Amino acid sequence: MMANLGHIIYPVLLICAFFGIIVLAGVGCAYWALIIFDKRMRKCPHCHKIGGGDVTESAMIGSKNYMDFKHQPPIRVTVKTYEEHYRCQHCGHTWIKTAEETVRNLVKL
Repeated sequence: MMANLGHIIYPVLLICAFFGIIVLAGVGCAYWALIIFDKRMRKCPHCHKIGGGDVTESAMIGSKNYMDFKHQPPIRVTVKTYEEHYRCQHCGHTWIKTAEETVRNLVKL
């Protein structure tokens, strides 16, 4: 009885281990890609070093609200504009980037 059970369990365990390794590799690759993306976003425009920029200050410089009636029910849209000040770790160059964040919420009627 146990011999028959072993013929079933071992292949299942091997398949589970294989898919577990694939999932772990996928998570690792996604994490690595996020780190590379973050470093490229902080590339110094002066010395071109990747990951050289550190955020020294961040502030919201504007916000606007409007209703999007193209959808039913309508959607309330909030757009926030941020200004981020960077300083390069390598050459000391400073620069400013602006970014927008859009939040959409359904309106309850």
